[in-house]
Amino acid sequence: MKWGKARSGDEIDTIFWLYNRTGDEFLLPLAETLVAQSFPWTEMFTRNTFMDVSDENMVTHNVNVPQALKMPVVFSQLSGKAQDKNAYRAGFDHLMRDHGTSFGINAGSEHLSGRSSVEGVETCSTVEYMLSAETALRILGDARIGDELEVVAFNALPAAFSSDFRQHVYYTISNNVSATVGRVGYEQDHGNDRLVAPMSGYPCCCYNMHMGWPKLVQNAWAATRGGGLAALAYVPSQVSAPLTSGQNATITCETNYPFEETIRMEVQLEKPERFPLQLRIPGWCKTPVVRVNGIAVKSVESGAFALVDRVWKAGDKVEITFPMTVETIRGINNSISVRRGPLVYALGLKENQKVVAMGPTPGYESYELTTDSPWNYALEVNATNPAASFKVVSKKGGKNPFETGQAPVVLQVQGRRVEAWKMRADNRLSLEPPVSPVAANGPLETLELVPFGSQMLRVSEFPLLGTPAPAPKTWSEDFSADYT
Repeated sequence: MKWGKARSGDEIDTIFWLYNRTGDEFLLPLAETLVAQSFPWTEMFTRNTFMDVSDENMVTHNVNVPQALKMPVVFSQLSGKAQDKNAYRAGFDHLMRDHGTSFGINAGSEHLSGRSSVEGVETCSTVEYMLSAETALRILGDARIGDELEVVAFNALPAAFSSDFRQHVYYTISNNVSATVGRVGYEQDHGNDRLVAPMSGYPCCCYNMHMGWPKLVQNAWAATRGGGLAALAYVPSQVSAPLTSGQNATITCETNYPFEETIRMEVQLEKPERFPLQLRIPGWCKTPVVRVNGIAVKSVESGAFALVDRVWKAGDKVEITFPMTVETIRGINNSISVRRGPLVYALGLKENQKVVAMGPTPGYESYELTTDSPWNYALEVNATNPAASFKVVSKKGGKNPFETGQAPVVLQVQGRRVEAWKMRADNRLSLEPPVSPVAANGPLETLELVPFGSQMLRVSEFPLLGTPAPAPKTWSEDFSADYT
């Protein structure tokens, strides 16, 4: 019953799906009954009251939380209430403020864990968040949700499993410099949660993680009012949908985004017909360009949907360009993480594998990871123009851009080692980054940052070089004084 109270949003979404196809009236009261039996997610997301729900730890369990993000907005289709519709935005913002990670999702190992570079995100949380974001984006049409979805889809998700999909990790963390067997003090600690294995941590993730990529593609397109189509996420895909006349429109999308800046689409129709095409424009892109058959579309705004309403014919081509710049995001202890477009960039570390368990089939071994690479760097970043501190380097790349060493785009930045930033005493996790700015006397080195999802061992939350803030002044009193 407790799991049902936490996860009723999925059932309500299914009920509405069935109602829209059958019109069976008994289904709508059933949805209302499920809401009445559920945790008060609308209130919790809106008022940030996760810790105030009596003794129910299900409301802080960090699969339930991202899975429940969709429930209020799904139900808003029936309730019509603004608070249900607005709960998604309030909830996401609260979660990222209080528990956010460098890779775009809130930490919870396994319950909400606060801001930290070493608290984890369960792989189930990643794919459930993605489905919630896809659902909310389709209902609300809020372009910001698409930006947030892409950060998780292109960073948290590929970081959670090996490039051949045979192993995964239970918890993904921002700064992962060692992945060995042993407890590290997580609230829910299985002792093997960062082990790269077919069965890492609790076995739920090895069954649930597979929905991440397929559902992203499944939800990349949506129908719109007015008989049109909307591009919600940019992945290689093809969509075919009936228009108001009854004929089908087919749109093919080809791209290497987010490893390139251009998305190419082609429209196929039996005969010309007018319909609206809406294209999501990321908020981080300041100079987006949309061209139809080589002619630029006017009034394309960042963080919104660009509308192209015209008579389309077979062979029409749409080209979308999203110029990317490097930006930095603040984290714990005033550290920074680095993004270019939707990709998070991290310091890649040499990964030394040690097999600790053989699988029933060759290739499905469980292994620890350690590194000989130095990792404790502070970055030298221009405070007023961070992008100027990074050099974008294009490479040939490989078939899988998320495979270690195969990324077609990397970043270079200067940094110095911070000797006081060390591993914990158990040698299993790093300490939190020291408070920025930090001073360091070592030589300035050129560092290569790679996509977060291409490494199991990585550092993605960095201290900044600079002059440390002065120590707080102390005050003392001479208690021997006689004030009588």
